[in-house]
Amino acid sequence: MDSRAIFSGKEQQYDRNRPRYPAQLIDFLYDEIGFCVGSVIADIGSGTGIFSKQLTERGSTVICVEPNAAMRSVAQAKLAQYPNVRFTSGDCECTKIAERSVDFITAAQAFHWFDAEKFRAESRRILKPNGKTVLVWNRRDETSVVNHRTAEVLKRYCPNFHGYGGGMKDEGNIERYFGGRFERFECENDLVYDRKGFIGRNLSGSYAPRKEDELYAPLVRALGAIFDEFASDGRLIIPHKTAAYWGVV
Repeated sequence: MDSRAIFSGKEQQYDRNRPRYPAQLIDFLYDEIGFCVGSVIADIGSGTGIFSKQLTERGSTVICVEPNAAMRSVAQAKLAQYPNVRFTSGDCECTKIAERSVDFITAAQAFHWFDAEKFRAESRRILKPNGKTVLVWNRRDETSVVNHRTAEVLKRYCPNFHGYGGGMKDEGNIERYFGGRFERFECENDLVYDRKGFIGRNLSGSYAPRKEDELYAPLVRALGAIFDEFASDGRLIIPHKTAAYWGVV
């Protein structure tokens, strides 16, 4: 399936269940990287606007670049109250943004879908001189027992699941994009889910079967069994980390 359409039909579930980004990361971007109220930020592959909203709330001008109309419509509805946000239907290769007009590019949970070389060329076109790119992932801690058990279930019922993503596995492309010159930031971002949220988080994956697929029901049952085994008082803690890579392209 075209990566631009792979989340079609999952946009509401994606927005409900995908994790937000920790305040520690947002503070780092504004205190250390140079983001500010006056910044113009192009958020590429902005999806339902999860990361865009957190930047918009800090007062920066955010251009949400998202080719999937259904995902983009969720973000437009959610961010309608903010005057400092706008949208384009572009993608990582053609953002539809003017040359040398943005201070920063961000890509949250999206870079692994990009062609690194074409994205680099487009980044150089739209960034102001010395503008920076920040690539961000929320990623599950693969050393945790619950995440390991969940991966086993996903491998069993999701033919397209090949392990958790999260930046480190894509460092070859990251190096190509930055020309080998980038820095890295990481912080804890453990998540707490109820039963519905935990199941929904896993069903929101690009690899997960849809409701009409024969593997959907057994996957839901297996995920429910994991929740029942590991949860306490109706809540399950899922160990996560947030990683960011940044530099000048």
